Amino acid sequence: MNTIFRSAVFLSLFVCAAEAQANTSIVSQPWSESPTPGQSYMVRPLLDYLPEYKDKHTILMRVVNESGLPYEERIRLYEAEINKLRNQFSQARRAEYESKSEERSVGHSCTSKSSGGIKDCGWKFVVAPTEGMYTERGWTRVSGTDKGISISESGERAGIRMTVAGKGRNAGTLHVIFRYKTDFVNTAVEKETSELFGLIVSKAQ
Repeated sequence: MNTIFRSAVFLSLFVCAAEAQANTSIVSQPWSESPTPGQSYMVRPLLDYLPEYKDKHTILMRVVNESGLPYEERIRLYEAEINKLRNQFSQARRAEYESKSEERSVGHSCTSKSSGGIKDCGWKFVVAPTEGMYTERGWTRVSGTDKGISISESGERAGIRMTVAGKGRNAGTLHVIFRYKTDFVNTAVEKETSELFGLIVSKAQ
């Protein structure tokens, strides 16, 4: 019972200390450059998260060391709490990826001076702006004439076809929304979580 009570006290102290740190600290400056204008689909640099989670880890270490718990109990509590911090970062990073999207467009036209037959002007394509992004049919629309839309198997490229029957001109613009793939996000978040907390722990040693 005594161990349970002391564990509860530890958790209460850690939460209070973390809240106090959040209320009194000044917003940290990014450690690396943020996406440039026109790249709003990019997530923040990973090192932007370092000051926040380094501070939380410092508080965690201090409260663990000052808890008065037996060594093995301190280790268990530390591991449990740092796993909570890892999960907190993972959820925040995943939400950031999932909030990002980018609309790209490509125009196409087809002109024929012949009064007979059908002129096929082929396809024009637009590609995902960065690795890991894709589109699907429901995220596309055409303004103007639509003679066909094609999406690659990976979803990283979409195209619009243009034809014209007889003499005349057809024109249209394909608008495509790209988002991050779930598999890409899962892999990226797992890797970034390991990198961030590996750096935090190494700095604390």
